[in-house]
Amino acid sequence: MQTVKFGVIGAGGAWSFHSNACSLSPLIDFVAIHDVNFRHALKMCKRYRSGSMTAYRDLDEFLKTDIEAVLVLIPHAYHEEVVIKCAEAGKHVLCEKPMAVTLEECDRMMVATRKAGVKFMIAENHRFLPAHRYIHDAIKEGLIGDVLLVRAYEGVNEIAGMTQPDSWKGDIRKAGGGCFMDMAAHKFAALEWILGDRVQSVNTMLSKQATNLPGEGEDNALAMVTFSKGTVCELVVSFT
Repeated sequence: MQTVKFGVIGAGGAWSFHSNACSLSPLIDFVAIHDVNFRHALKMCKRYRSGSMTAYRDLDEFLKTDIEAVLVLIPHAYHEEVVIKCAEAGKHVLCEKPMAVTLEECDRMMVATRKAGVKFMIAENHRFLPAHRYIHDAIKEGLIGDVLLVRAYEGVNEIAGMTQPDSWKGDIRKAGGGCFMDMAAHKFAALEWILGDRVQSVNTMLSKQATNLPGEGEDNALAMVTFSKGTVCELVVSFT
C-alpha cells in the first residue's frame, strides 16, 4: 500500500497520542506541522523520532506543500474553518472529535469536502479498539441474542487543565461544552456502530462539581438513551 504524506494542524496534547500510535505504521508519514504557537510546533518537530517534520508558521504555506492529507487537532470551535480550508486546498482530512460545535457547522464541513472531492473522516478510534470490535462481532453473529440494556462509561481527569483560566478544554465557546460534548461523542459513535442502530432519544443530566470558572462546561454527565430498535442505555462520562 502507498504511504500517505500527512500534515498536522495543532501541536497540543492530542498530537502526542496520534504520533505515538502511528510511529511504527508504514502507511503514514508525518512531514509537516502547523500551530498558532510556532515555537511549540518547532519543539514538536524536534521531538518527533519517526521521520523528518517541517514546522510552518503560516497555514496557507503549510497547505501549499505536497502533503496529501491533514490531521486536524485543534479546539472544536475552529474545526469548520480549518477543515473547509484544507478541503479547498485539495487535502484529505482526518479531524478529531467532536466534529464541530453546531450541526450547521457539521453540514457545511460535509458540503465543502464533498464539493472538493476529498475524503473526510472524524477520528473515531473507539470502533477500532479490539474489545469494541469483539463486542460488535459477537452481537452481529447473534452470540448473545437481542441487546436490551447497555451501560457505557468513560472517565479522565481534566480538572487540572479546566481550572486554568486560559485553558480551552471545557470552555463552552471553544469546546462547545464540557465532558458530554468531549467524550460522549465517542460513546454515541461506538454504540451506534456496535448495535447497528441509531439513537432515538437522549435525556441528560449535566453537573458542574469540581470547576467554578465562568464559561466552563460540565465536568460530569449522565444520560439515559433509547435506540430505535428498543435498546436502552445508561451513559456516564466524567472529567473528574
